[in-house]
Amino acid sequence: MLKKAHGAVYHTAPKIAKFRDLIAWFFTFGLVGLGMQITMASIKQAGGQPLIIGTVVGTVKAVGALIVVLLFVSETI
Repeated sequence: MLKKAHGAVYHTAPKIAKFRDLIAWFFTFGLVGLGMQITMASIKQAGGQPLIIGTVVGTVKAVGALIVVLLFVSETI
């Protein structure tokens, strides 16, 4: 009985799923548009420091997310 209740509560409505897909596409196009504005000349002008900082921050975020998942998520698929 609880399995059926769990399935009824934890599902995504079709409209919400479509809306989430639409939002993901909007973000994708927006980020691609921003990336297309970056030129090699602007990268050379900025130097290597932003690249290093971005790499370090991205790595810290990824490792932090992995730690949170390993600590708090105990379910398996």
